[in-house]
Amino acid sequence: MQIKNIFINIFFIDLALYMQNIENCRMRYYGDGEFEFIEDHTIRERYRNAHLAITECNLWDWLRDFTVDERKGFMFSDTVELNRIREKIMETSMSHSGSSYGSTLRTMDFIAKNGYEEYKELAILLQRRKTNIRL
Repeated sequence: MQIKNIFINIFFIDLALYMQNIENCRMRYYGDGEFEFIEDHTIRERYRNAHLAITECNLWDWLRDFTVDERKGFMFSDTVELNRIREKIMETSMSHSGSSYGSTLRTMDFIAKNGYEEYKELAILLQRRKTNIRL
């Protein structure tokens, strides 16, 4: 009986460590949501707000697997999950036009499917190109 209890305890300890490791990997994959590399203050705040909304709604994995209807885009798509995200975003004082909402959700969709670090690299590269074009 005592050996059985030891194995059960080891199992639950291993399970807890495994679940903690999965959560740590998810956090690294979806990022911290600071977007400190985004130069435009308004866009950075919109991204932070949307990232926080998706995190608080626990919908990153759902968004990773979701395929938006290309005829509607995020602006006109209507699912329970998207409504939860939209409501959470609107709880802040940050306002969105339909276009900025759709664009922001496209960025979050990219992060969900490709990872925060890949988005960060791409955003930095695009900002450098944009800066070079202005010169």
